[in-house]
Amino acid sequence: MKLRLKTIAIILGFLALFSFDRFLKWLIINKLPLEGVFVLPAVQLKIYHNPNLAFSLPFNQTLLIFLSSLIIILLFYLALVNYEKGVYAKVIYIALIITGAASNLLDRLIYKQVIDYVSISILPIFNLADILITLGIGLWITKIIKQK
Repeated sequence: MKLRLKTIAIILGFLALFSFDRFLKWLIINKLPLEGVFVLPAVQLKIYHNPNLAFSLPFNQTLLIFLSSLIIILLFYLALVNYEKGVYAKVIYIALIITGAASNLLDRLIYKQVIDYVSISILPIFNLADILITLGIGLWITKIIKQK
């Protein structure tokens, strides 16, 4: 029973992250001034429409939606397999990636592009979903390196 409650809590946590990213994108689209706002001298919140792949690499939209959907499905399957095996850390890493990828995929389906909104002078423009994807991949790679 304890494991089931933990599972429900984890699922609700990821739904909350997904919802928070959707809410932030809604705020950026509907409430932020067009010129954006600086929250720190080198950090600006401003709407950016990114029709491309990560780091603004150009890619066919239809193919990108198909591949994103396929990757999410495969990752979901991988998460289920790891859950069955009791490898919960890997499930968390994969869930972070799925959560971010699903939110960006929803952007592509609704807006035909990803809504990015954080601009830090030395980094590519990004959003919370990108952070979740990067965090999931980074934790997964770190775990692999530590195991070897």
